[in-house]
Amino acid sequence: MRTLTFDELPAALEAQRAALGLGAFSGYLDRRAVRAYRRRGLELSDYVGLFAVDGGRLLGQVVVLRLPYRARDGVETVAGIASVTTAPHARRRGVARGLLEEAHRREREAGARYALLWTSPSWYAHDLYESLGYRDVFVPPLALRASAGTRSLPRGESLRGANAGALEELEELHRTFSRDRTGFASRPAGFLRVEREAGRDLEGLLVLRRRGRAVGYAVAARRSNHLACGELVAGPRDVPALLRALERAAPTGVLALGNTPVLDHAAELTRRGYAVRREAEWRSLMACPLAGAPSARTLRRELTTDDRAFLCMSLDRF
Repeated sequence: MRTLTFDELPAALEAQRAALGLGAFSGYLDRRAVRAYRRRGLELSDYVGLFAVDGGRLLGQVVVLRLPYRARDGVETVAGIASVTTAPHARRRGVARGLLEEAHRREREAGARYALLWTSPSWYAHDLYESLGYRDVFVPPLALRASAGTRSLPRGESLRGANAGALEELEELHRTFSRDRTGFASRPAGFLRVEREAGRDLEGLLVLRRRGRAVGYAVAARRSNHLACGELVAGPRDVPALLRALERAAPTGVLALGNTPVLDHAAELTRRGYAVRREAEWRSLMACPLAGAPSARTLRRELTTDDRAFLCMSLDRF
């Protein structure tokens, strides 16, 4: 079995790579996206990912991002571990463990202090991650309201999908909103434009305008019977208006909110009749120190995930 980087992976294995990611619901990072990220110098590690290959068959993979993260000591680069996947015929052979250990070695040498990944406590892989030193540091909350929304918005207000020309406006809103926050608060300039170039689905990006000026935005996914919103950005005075607009847009009047906006606006959501539950999602953020072995409590303190200033939203997921 050999471990190859993205650039070393033969083109003949591209279909296997796509099938491996899509079959495990971990997504498929196509070569167009890799070119877009590399052209702008954003997010990806220099080797993109690691792939276990044996006899012309792809056994497993891990994609490694390098993400800005605002911890207690300032902004630093953390390793974002994504798409950890093993082919069904290669399970229980240590494929994922070997790839992760090699990724940790490379990221440690590159200067990272932490590796982060998203998983579920109910998955078998959670035990593997714990054995490698990962600890749960954040479970997203949930808020849900099931009642009819407002029939119409006040005169001069609108909620519509974002076009390409609005991306810089939205980045400025995020910069203002996240100025005093920790966690995933430091998005690089041009972040949204690169995401669009890389093919990321931004159709759920909804902009609240008042008399033509963008005053807030949300990232929402329309389901058959509800609207799921995992990113909400607006100043304190504009949050009620943004919630009102989203409630109006929600099918059957059901709006579900997730991630740190639920914690930020818990009082307003409760006032509006939402059921607010902390640590209600099936996903959890795990962190692994690449040197030393601090406790989960210490990790949460170092990464500020227990702090009211901690920020994590839809477009911060990896």
